Amino acid sequence: MTGKEILQAIIDGRLPHPPISETLTFWLVEIGDGFAAFEGEPGDHLLNPMGTAHGGWAMTLVDSATGCAGYSLVPADAGFRTVETKVNLSRSITSDTGRVRADAHVVSQTRQIISTEARLTSREGRVLAHGTSTLMVVPRANDRGKMTRQKLRIKRVYQPPEAEDGVRVLVDRLWPRGLSRERAHIDLWLKEIAPSHTLRRRFHGDPEHWEDFKTAYYAELEEAPAQSAAGVLLDRLTNEAVTLLFAARDETRNNAVALKEWLDKRAG
Repeated sequence: MTGKEILQAIIDGRLPHPPISETLTFWLVEIGDGFAAFEGEPGDHLLNPMGTAHGGWAMTLVDSATGCAGYSLVPADAGFRTVETKVNLSRSITSDTGRVRADAHVVSQTRQIISTEARLTSREGRVLAHGTSTLMVVPRANDRGKMTRQKLRIKRVYQPPEAEDGVRVLVDRLWPRGLSRERAHIDLWLKEIAPSHTLRRRFHGDPEHWEDFKTAYYAELEEAPAQSAAGVLLDRLTNEAVTLLFAARDETRNNAVALKEWLDKRAG
């Protein structure tokens, strides 16, 4: 079944709503091509100590709606991962707000990346929250074991792109100096997987501390949000070649080199 068919089956009652719907009292109510709508009831069980619904409820509702809008365009042999979600909370929500609705639409789509946006509104049409999500299309989890590991490369971002690069992923926290987005040809920018600012400043390219840097960096990769970003890369490697892009002048000791070593050990 395609993503849209699965979601429509949930609405029709042929498939159950996920458990989170009962816990957080919101449900998928409408699905279309690149569109999804949820409705939710903000009851007393969602209140924080200040008497308003916890902001995480609105954020989760926006995230669910944007994810389903993107999933409606995903084919039967694939799923998706959320790479990033950003939400702005515009108005407080209380148990007296009544039923709210989240409408989400796909803004843009490439073969691998889907960008979506959503608005959460009250019955009176007032905007309560709004946000955006970036989704990556990946093979279905139950198909990963049937796929072989694809090629993982590293490359300085200033070098010309090549067909064999596959998915070009920038793994630096900062955008490369003096390089336009048009010239960069970057498919995905995973800032979350880059070393922290503290670690970058401590290492600062000192070759004597290279092993210490890798040890500290690998520890960061085991924690959120880097862990989720690493999962995105490992999923891509089951389906397509990936090139990790970096801006550092030292091509033998940088975060992309360290990241490739870490991914190679986990990808097998």
